[in-house]
Amino acid sequence: MMIVPGYRSKVFGLIGLFAMGAGSILIDAVCARDAWASLTFDLQINRSAVEISRLEQNPAVSPWKPTPLGWAVQAASDPSQPLRERYQNTLKHIDNALEAWQLRRSIVPGFDQSQNLVLQSRGKAIQAYLDADYREAVRLLQQAIDEIDSVQQLEEEYFELNLSLAMSAYEAEDVGPAQEAIALAAALRPEHDEVHLWRRRIETLPDLVAARQEAVDARHAGRLQDEIDALYRVVSLMPKDGVALNRIEVAKQQLRNRKFNQIITQGHQALTEGNLTKARQALTSAQKIYPQYSEIKRLDQSIAQVARDNEISRLIAAAEQDAYQDDWYSVAQKLDAVMKLAPGHNEVIEDLEIARKLVITQRNLDDFVARPHRLSSANIAAAARQEIEQAQALREYSPHMSSTIEKLELELDRWQQPMPVRVFSDGETHIEVRGVGIIGTTVDRIVMLKPGTYQFEGKKKGYRNKLVEVSVSTNTDETATIEIICDEPT
Repeated sequence: MMIVPGYRSKVFGLIGLFAMGAGSILIDAVCARDAWASLTFDLQINRSAVEISRLEQNPAVSPWKPTPLGWAVQAASDPSQPLRERYQNTLKHIDNALEAWQLRRSIVPGFDQSQNLVLQSRGKAIQAYLDADYREAVRLLQQAIDEIDSVQQLEEEYFELNLSLAMSAYEAEDVGPAQEAIALAAALRPEHDEVHLWRRRIETLPDLVAARQEAVDARHAGRLQDEIDALYRVVSLMPKDGVALNRIEVAKQQLRNRKFNQIITQGHQALTEGNLTKARQALTSAQKIYPQYSEIKRLDQSIAQVARDNEISRLIAAAEQDAYQDDWYSVAQKLDAVMKLAPGHNEVIEDLEIARKLVITQRNLDDFVARPHRLSSANIAAAARQEIEQAQALREYSPHMSSTIEKLELELDRWQQPMPVRVFSDGETHIEVRGVGIIGTTVDRIVMLKPGTYQFEGKKKGYRNKLVEVSVSTNTDETATIEIICDEPT
């Protein structure tokens, strides 16, 4: 860092003044110098543009040579080329730093002096470059870079100091110094993660101090609940406050002892009045205080017995209403719930058995009706008739089941009634219906088949076999037709 001897010690002396609260004086001074520093920066940047123009207009001092196609660099063998490239790169780095300072001026002590040194070194370097003294130009720019690095290092040290002061003030719950120190740290590193973290914490510090004082006042007045509420606000702002957490437990214990007897008395009184809801509320409140007390267990048992009797009565009444509405699935659900509450209820056992049979039988009948095409199968038709026979004893309980039985009987008749199928062929193709029988050779023939899907297979010597699928419907107004001729030679 190219500064006068003793400069760094003076800087840290000024840092000490900031730590003692004199930071606002320096901030005001920096703000007062902003206009002049901004003008100086703009003049330096404008001068850079003028000098570039001069390079283009005065080939005698420029490393660039005019050609018919514009400006071309000198031969690669020019020994000054590396120095010029280093000059250009370093100058760009310096200008970036100056632009950043223009957007956010540093508040560290001695910043203006450092900025002036950078600007001076930059100006001298440009002049040296124009004079073709590239080594001197690079040296001057490096001097500016060293000054920039020094300012950045000083900013980091000053930032760490103020951040540390902010943290210490926060731990001591000293609002003013904490706010002042974090403001200075934020001015140096506004986007730093630690700044965001501690600024949020310090913003809550006034609320923390106020909540702690409210807790002290409530405790002295004997208002336990108000004290607990205030302490919870303290813990919400500082979760690891052991003193507040311990005091909360002590205050809550004192409050429990005061409330418990009153709640138990209210619960027994509610049972005497038949108010089950109020009794449960009392039990819940008492359990939150002393869940293992024998008084709570006795109250719980009494409530459970009354609730069980009430629920059984409600379920039986609801099941009777569901049976009247022919909803036997709901009947079975409700009676099953009754059996879980009172396993020895004999009347419910008998009714539940009937309800379950009705539900299962109805489901089976519905399945046959929903997929009637399956009834073309002799085995499926036999199973459907057997289900109808078993349902006869239950249909008196369910009008819906009786109606379903009638629908199924109609479907059985329809799907067991053979329908005509007209077969056309060439009189030479041997035809059979897979799984049914043989038709033989024919030119035009009508066969009778029950509704369903069939596969007709044709065979003819010297020709490939042919397989044709046909669906036979239950529509009596339609006659299914099929043409099957083996006409593809092998």
